[in-house]
Parts: sequence; structure tokens; C-alpha cells
Amino acid sequence: MTNDELKKIIQRYGGYIEVRELPDGSFAALGDLIYTRAIYLGCNAEGYSRRFCFSDRTRANTEFAALTSEDDEPSGWIARR
Repeated sequence: MTNDELKKIIQRYGGYIEVRELPDGSFAALGDLIYTRAIYLGCNAEGYSRRFCFSDRTRANTEFAALTSEDDEPSGWIARR
């Protein structure tokens, strides 16, 4: 499976707003929950490894755009899972 195919699978099954392949080769996604916007790290066809929730959607978008690796931890989140 190519990375483009995997990206499409992650997007389709996760229902994310956006999915990016990060420079380290991992995938991150951005999605809306009921009251927050979330950044998902370590995304694959089966789910994700970490999620960071933001009450400020603009801040989530900015932090998502700045990610470079699965090990990054965005700032400004209100919950982490």
C-alpha cells in the first residue's frame, strides 16, 4: 500500500477534516468533536496513538500546520488522550 492510499483510508474511516503525512513519515489528522477540535497523532488504518483537544479551533489549525513528527506535542490543548 502506498502512503497516498493509506492517507485516503485514514481520511475515509476517521472522518477527519484533514490528514497530513508528516516529515518523519507518520500521519496526523485534524477533526471536530462535539465541543472541541482535535489533533490526532500516529494515525494508521486502525486508529491513532494520541489525541489533543482544543477549545480554540484556530489554535488547533495552527498547531496542526506546525507538526513535523509523531513525537511533537502541540501547545494550547485542554485535554490529551
